[in-house]
Amino acid sequence: YQEFLAKAGERIVVKESEWAEAQELAARVKEHPVVSAYLADPGCDVYAEISLYWRHENGLMLKCRPDVLVVPRDETSSLMCFDLKTVKDADMKVLRRHGEYPEVNWPLCSAWYVTGIAAVFGRSCSWVVIAAERDTGGEVLLYAYSLANCQTPVHQIGDNTMRALLRQLAEHFESGVWPRQSEEVRAMEPTKWMMDEYLNNMEEPDERDIRPF
Repeated sequence: YQEFLAKAGERIVVKESEWAEAQELAARVKEHPVVSAYLADPGCDVYAEISLYWRHENGLMLKCRPDVLVVPRDETSSLMCFDLKTVKDADMKVLRRHGEYPEVNWPLCSAWYVTGIAAVFGRSCSWVVIAAERDTGGEVLLYAYSLANCQTPVHQIGDNTMRALLRQLAEHFESGVWPRQSEEVRAMEPTKWMMDEYLNNMEEPDERDIRPF
């Protein structure tokens, strides 16, 4: 097995079942009429996971790495950026809420990619999520967070968030001071799970309030 890993080098090793699942999902994505039309367009160049760098107006060097970037050879045409997401449920109501979670924040992602691509190529761009359900034969649905030459509400929210974060980032770089959640020593508290385990496993329950926190 070690010899096999050595031959693999930097390549990611996956199980045969995982490879089959990935191929099945990829086939479903490519069968979507919108995706297939872009990928098959002879007037476009298609780039997968290409790294793009640009310098922001505040002086910071920034980077994005689109999953799939479609660049029309006609320089008057806008670009298309696809971001592939494997999901349990591709329904709009489910994804709309999921995409707004702070740790996910697809509106912010949309603004980031569109801004970077526009800076590098000097052209407008749409940012579209490809939501592909994990289960074999599942749905593949597309959701536009940014449309070229059209300021959608969700993009405006993401753009405002991005600008505010970049201002803060530039200020911290300039000052050399980076904020912490707290400057004090805080007492660690047990999680609800740990406290429940503690209470449930007591051999002789005490009538007194044993919660010290």
